[in-house]
Amino acid sequence: MSSDTFITSTGLSDTEKSELELIVRERYANTTYSPDLTTDVKVLVINKRGSHNIWLKSRKFMFVASFRPDIKVIDLKEICDSDNFGKDIFELASIKPFENLRVSLSRLEDGMLDKIRLIINNNGGKAVSHLTNDTDVLISMVAEGQRYVAAVKWGIPVVSPDWCFDTLERGLPLNTVFYKLSTNVTNIVRRLNFENDEDKVGSEFYVKTYQLGRRDQACDWEKLKEWRDKESDRQLESYIKSRVQSDPQCSIEGAVLPTNVSLSANNDLKRKFGKGDTNEDDIVKIRKSTKTDALWDSVIKKKKPKSVESALSSPDLLKRMMMKKKEVIVKDTKQEKKPIIAPKGSILGAYTFKLEHYTDDERHKLQKVISKFGGKITEDESPCDFKVINYKFNDVIADTCSRYVVTEFAIERFIYNERVDFDQCLWCKPLIIPAFTTKEFRIRILQESVDTVKSEKKVKTCISGFQGTDLSQIERIVKEKLENWVEFSPIFDKSCELLVVERLSSHHVSSPITNSVRKQNLASKWGVRVLCFNDFLKNLLE
Repeated sequence: MSSDTFITSTGLSDTEKSELELIVRERYANTTYSPDLTTDVKVLVINKRGSHNIWLKSRKFMFVASFRPDIKVIDLKEICDSDNFGKDIFELASIKPFENLRVSLSRLEDGMLDKIRLIINNNGGKAVSHLTNDTDVLISMVAEGQRYVAAVKWGIPVVSPDWCFDTLERGLPLNTVFYKLSTNVTNIVRRLNFENDEDKVGSEFYVKTYQLGRRDQACDWEKLKEWRDKESDRQLESYIKSRVQSDPQCSIEGAVLPTNVSLSANNDLKRKFGKGDTNEDDIVKIRKSTKTDALWDSVIKKKKPKSVESALSSPDLLKRMMMKKKEVIVKDTKQEKKPIIAPKGSILGAYTFKLEHYTDDERHKLQKVISKFGGKITEDESPCDFKVINYKFNDVIADTCSRYVVTEFAIERFIYNERVDFDQCLWCKPLIIPAFTTKEFRIRILQESVDTVKSEKKVKTCISGFQGTDLSQIERIVKEKLENWVEFSPIFDKSCELLVVERLSSHHVSSPITNSVRKQNLASKWGVRVLCFNDFLKNLLE
């Protein structure tokens, strides 16, 4: 590898973390441990045997599952296995979608019960019919019953069945918050994860009811698809190169691989990364009879399997089942069935937005995100709620018709926090950085005197204490907006000249000892200047 691969961890004890840092440093070449989840990090290490699956509830893991498909999640034991020492870290096995999870199944129809049990047991988890206080998740179609009451009492997440299907599609456990079962859903008939059901028009058959989760908010599915497309293309290219190197006939100038070889390899890779299939002949369907109120057995159109296990033995069929989009179906006994597309998130639904200083591609992507969460885009000169400016733009904004002027960072925070906060952070507004030299920057930020300023070199800076979108946004500002004066370092060591933190430690005995506090203590010991980010910006902008 030409450059270092950065890895981080979550949910590890101090002892486990120290062991991990030592092993990574001594046993894995070109691999560096980072305490923070920066954009350079490509591997997240968890301990799947840790008490109560702390890693599953950590903000790092939830952020990776939702927004970072490029990050590989590996178990600590896999890293520490001596048989793996010296290997490329990307060759190590990833955790499975339901790794070490105990999932209780309650009030599911027989056909769905068998499917979900098989999915969980075959992908690292354990599906059980009972509930104990060490259960991780309860899956149910209705928010009622003794197990539901006990789960709520014990703080065990109760989710709808589509959490299982979406988790399998993502490849990691998704945040259960987005699939929490509600008790106030009545008279809603919704289709399961399977489309193109050829039910008769009328009242003879109904699709079984259950509440769907907020799939659109649980994961950035578009980013996941883009990454998988690129990854399958990358692996196909590697495969072709390996064939060229191993086959002398292919190394002749102008020679190419046979078309059928490359197409076959490409198809295999695309199936490996979970692409959907358009063939509807093998779609599993579940129907409910209104006369007997009983669920029909699962059947395969044109080809009926001997058992549910045999029906799901085909990976392609299972992937097609999981990739089907959800749709709401309302059927009137006197009218034709009318499909109603399930509404997407409405976090931005009450607001209008105007976008400025973006490229056509950037504008298109941002418009899609805002519209996806209910916001309205305006192009004319009429008043709007938010004028959204590219965070890289560095000129004064003249505006008299918008209530708020923000950058795309504000939109990210609104969506991540699931609310529109009008007191958004300072860095979510356009930052107009004065034009000054590196020497002036060092004097202003490091408070070096004019006579003793060390050099004209960039200030080596590390950030710490930020989580979620805050971390990625601060890193982008430091690495890109301030690149003329700052050299960003993902690792804090003695060579750093500045440590930027979310908040300064109080040094009280009762204060929790976090990574940020440890770094601040080391900064004090090494003579490195420490600033909270708001003070850093104020010094920069004043």
